[in-house]
Amino acid sequence: MTPDQAVVIRDYFVALFKQEHATTRRVIAAAPSTHAAYAPTERCMAAGKLMRHIAESEVFFLRGIAAGEFKRDGMIVEGVEDPAGILAWYDENQPAALAAVAATSGEDMIKSITFFKWTLPAHQFLPFGLLHGIHHRGQLSSYLRPMGSKVPVIYGRSADDDGSGAA
Repeated sequence: MTPDQAVVIRDYFVALFKQEHATTRRVIAAAPSTHAAYAPTERCMAAGKLMRHIAESEVFFLRGIAAGEFKRDGMIVEGVEDPAGILAWYDENQPAALAAVAATSGEDMIKSITFFKWTLPAHQFLPFGLLHGIHHRGQLSSYLRPMGSKVPVIYGRSADDDGSGAA
């Protein structure tokens, strides 16, 4: 992989993260603040913790890719499980983290970094981070109706969509 090729991959995923940011916001915003403890089963993550995980993980991966190392500094304060508080943090931190990735050089995008047990070129963590967030966002969207909320438009339409694009 050349630095120029890594820049093409970087730019492609930056655009996808921007697109998915709006969808992730809609799903988190649809969660009722009164149901943070809701989980479909005892093996599932509670809704409040899941929302926090979605926001934190995306920012964590973006910051780590841009910095060339993964650190847990600056995450949401433990116990914040209110959608409004999570969205405020997400809106404050995600755009800056994404801008840092967009400014990362091709040379830095091909440098290896380590997350958990994987050591990969930085650019390879872009799809991992994006898909991880989409996976958990799908989990949260499946919680919404049982919590008494509507499922917003994610891709295409939602059964709860009245045609306005907002459920």
